[in-house]
Amino acid sequence: MRSSKRPKNLAEGECHDILTAMGLTVTKRGCPDFFCFKGNELMVVECKRANLGLKEEQTRVMRVFVSHGIKCFIWRHGLGLEGLTLEHPYFEGIE
Repeated sequence: MRSSKRPKNLAEGECHDILTAMGLTVTKRGCPDFFCFKGNELMVVECKRANLGLKEEQTRVMRVFVSHGIKCFIWRHGLGLEGLTLEHPYFEGIE
């Protein structure tokens, strides 16, 4: 597993702190920003500024994860974690 050091990016660092405080083991991998583990459970988190959404490629990746039952979240600075489901507006028109 890649290093679980706190990222230097302000938003990602803050999210990392929150996720580790929840008892999750967090690894930085790129896209999505974090893979988080707790026992045998996995969740993925993409960090964004409060006014930004997912890019098209990120939307496609997250939709595949959600469709396979993996818990996916967007974390926005100042807004916290937002869970994604297949019914989320981000996924409209994405197959």
